[in-house]
Amino acid sequence: MKTAALCFAVTFAAASLCAQDVVKQHLDAARKARTQKQFADAEREGASAVAEAESIFHTSERLRETLTDLGFTYYTQRKYAEAESVYRRAVAVAEAADSAQGLLASDVQALAWTLTNLARPAEALPVFERAVAIRVKAAGPDHRDVAAALTGLATAQTRLYKFDQAEGSLRWALGIQDRFSGRDRLLTANTMLQLALVLDSEAKYVDEEPLLRRTLETREAAPGPNGASVADALSRLGDFLDRKSTR
Repeated sequence: MKTAALCFAVTFAAASLCAQDVVKQHLDAARKARTQKQFADAEREGASAVAEAESIFHTSERLRETLTDLGFTYYTQRKYAEAESVYRRAVAVAEAADSAQGLLASDVQALAWTLTNLARPAEALPVFERAVAIRVKAAGPDHRDVAAALTGLATAQTRLYKFDQAEGSLRWALGIQDRFSGRDRLLTANTMLQLALVLDSEAKYVDEEPLLRRTLETREAAPGPNGASVADALSRLGDFLDRKSTR
């Protein structure tokens, strides 16, 4: 009896290792195809990875990873309905598998952005709020990942005309991102601009102008090719100044 049990255990372990290899092969193929913009192949390989992972890892981190990857393939193509379904499954698996909080937050944020792109900000709002809460619990209120979640939350709040809430979210995010350096300063500049647009909606023009100027200065100072983003900031500042002269 003990020998039979041992043989079963060894056989199961071997099958698990084999399945993991197959899952990895499908995942690698899906990612390569997606990079090459061969999306039909990426979808097929991604779906195969999910199916293989499901056959043996019902609530595992490996299954969560395959679902998240397939969701990203759909999201990249703007197939948001398909992405929503997959991301919801990824979140459920992450919860069941007791995944690391950072991974769960990433899946929750992906779902929230998908709902936002489906023009369903009212549904996206509590999902973004959950992502922020998870990020804060996992890494503290001043972590860069919290800032990323907050800018998403502010997007949903803005689309729901909750401008005062969006302003608060973005000021919190900007307080974190103001410490960024190098190319990461472009993220800071993007949040500055997002906040400036919210302030414009609130008719807080006195506060808006310095943010537009800071956006331009930050983009000009950031390393690397930033011509398009600098031109955008310059255009927005010019438009603001034109409107200011007629107010």
